Parts: sequence; C-alpha cells; structure tokens
Amino acid sequence: HIQGNMFFGDKNKAVTINKGHDPDWYASIEPLDLTELGIPRGAFTLACVANNRRMKGIPYLLEATHRIPVELPIHLILVGNGMDIPPLRKIRQRSPNRAKIHLPGFRKDALQIVKAADAFVLPSIKGEATTKALLEAMSLGVAPIITDISGNRGVVLQQENGLVVPARDPAQLARAMVYLYEHPELCREYGEKASEHIRRRFHIDRTVSELKSFYEALLR
Repeated sequence: HIQGNMFFGDKNKAVTINKGHDPDWYASIEPLDLTELGIPRGAFTLACVANNRRMKGIPYLLEATHRIPVELPIHLILVGNGMDIPPLRKIRQRSPNRAKIHLPGFRKDALQIVKAADAFVLPSIKGEATTKALLEAMSLGVAPIITDISGNRGVVLQQENGLVVPARDPAQLARAMVYLYEHPELCREYGEKASEHIRRRFHIDRTVSELKSFYEALLR
C-alpha cells in the first residue's frame, strides 16, 4: 500500500519539507568582539560562512569588494575553509578594500561572528539546497543578502526581510552591501523580520507536523 502511494519519478507528488530550526538553539549565542579579528569598532561588517566550493560563488563576492567605495568602513568576514586559495587570493589582493577583507578560516565560534555582524551575505551560484548557514544567520536576527538560486527562494523575501540579487553579479552584490550600510535602521529591521520569518516558516514544530502528515498520507 505504501509503495503504491510513493511518487517514484512523478514530480507532481513531490513534497518539500524543510529542516526545522528552534529559536532556543540560538538564545545563548553571544556576539564576538570583532576587534579580535582586527575590525575597528563602528565598522559595518558583513559575514559569509561557507567552505569554499565552486557553487558558493566566493570569487563573485570578492569581486564585489572592488566596487565598494574605499572610503566606506565596510568590512567583509569570510569564515570557513579554503578562503585563501591562490585564485581567491589574487582577486582579494587586487581589491582596493583588501585590508577590510578578513579570513579567520574555520571557526567553532562562527555563529558568534555572525551574531556580531551587521549583515550576512551568501553569493551562491547554483546547486544549493536551502542553506543551513543562511537559516542560522536569519535565526540570529542578522539581515541577509542572497543570490537568486532555487534552493533559497522563499527564505529571503526581497525588501521584506533581506535583499536578493542575481547570481554571478558582483556589481549587484556590491550595491546591496552598500545599500544596507547606508540604511542601518532598515538593515536592523530586515534582521528582526528575518528572525520572525524563520520562527514562523521554518520552526522545528512545523517540520515535525509536516513529516507526520506526510507519513499519514502514505498510509491512507
């Protein structure tokens, strides 16, 4: 009976159930003092947490820093493995803002870094499911900037709880980063709404309920 209800190639029967998050998981996260990373107090900071792979689009994010006016105190933190490989290093070294790009590498306190940042940026170009690091950042109340790829559509609502830009477009990434710097109150508002969106749409209780309904449907 169950086998007869399974879809096996019939995409019309496919069901999406997102991995749920519990706000309590993040309640004890305290922001890191970013001066420990060499970032001056009062700087506007954007964090990106990822292990560098082609799909993550890190070269496009680094290219975006070339387009940010050098006089603006905008700092970028790239947390994760592989952020200093030679191809990325070349792009970074050409950036007029290279002194404001920070590479702490893999960090067990990545969530504390994100919590301390003004915004979170995810420049993925393809191949992503709903990204855990994005859900974590939004749960922490940090305003997101993401690219328009299928896995994260519907997580960030354009100009409601964050900004969505085209993939592979450094100019649009830079424009979004500068926009949040120039509108700090809106940036904070996006962060608050992002956290609420995760609580409402991606809460663990909703995931449990949807899984229960799915398995009950298989048994009918």
